[in-house]
Amino acid sequence: GLLSVFDDTNASGEWKLHVVDQAGIDTGSINSWSLMLTYPARACGPHLEYETYVLTDSCSGFGSAGQNGRIEPAEDGLLNLTIHNDGTDLTTDITARLSTTTPGVTITNALAQYPDLEAGESAGNPLSQFAFTVDASVACGSTIQFSVEALANEGDWTSGLPLIVGGTIGGTTCNGCFVQLPAEVPSVGWSDPTTLQWPPAGGARFYNLYRGVRADLPNLLNETVDSCKRLTTANLATGSVLYEEPSADSIHWYLVSAGNGGGEGPAGDASEGPRFVNEGGVCP
Repeated sequence: GLLSVFDDTNASGEWKLHVVDQAGIDTGSINSWSLMLTYPARACGPHLEYETYVLTDSCSGFGSAGQNGRIEPAEDGLLNLTIHNDGTDLTTDITARLSTTTPGVTITNALAQYPDLEAGESAGNPLSQFAFTVDASVACGSTIQFSVEALANEGDWTSGLPLIVGGTIGGTTCNGCFVQLPAEVPSVGWSDPTTLQWPPAGGARFYNLYRGVRADLPNLLNETVDSCKRLTTANLATGSVLYEEPSADSIHWYLVSAGNGGGEGPAGDASEGPRFVNEGGVCP
């Protein structure tokens, strides 16, 4: 047989050589033999890497997509990521962060906790899986570029995780997932000086919080840039994070809109007509 059948297996322990002489008449003997083992490159000291993942996909609307092991447009995804200690020392107090800059992909749960890992050990995150939503506008066959940052007491390390939309072993296939836009967020209010909260909007998978200044309020009625995106969350509150202060001659206003795989819901109506959010990027 081929020694390649032992690829990626643990080489520690006792090895035995079994020899069979299948030729007749003559005899022979083995004077010596040796086994040369090669190992993948390994960091010296503590080091963490993304190793593998299990994807659970679902269609929150209707159609033939969902629960087929591949992410498709307008779907929600859960990722159970396995983190591997490919270094030589123990890593402790491990948190992993998932991020992406791919347009149309919104991460709704970006953090997961992991147990301490000895050198060579791996662990998944089944109890705190990463969550994300893919907009209907994301093209079948395109690649979502995720980044997995592993943070530990001993350091932090980043690995790439590309995920093909509709990707299968034989190519790409995307079935239809049809999702209605979520409803308008009915109200927004302060629960304390640094926290905004709001009631749920029907059909929402996540919420975007936008921040603007007094001079840009009229732009909510046209196509001019009016705000920046302050944060995205799957929760019904921001958490105590809104410490920013406007300039002395201005104000900060905030607007919350709901989103899902179908896109972003309405931003509500002003006294002079419907609002249209045109954000200019992430808030500084």
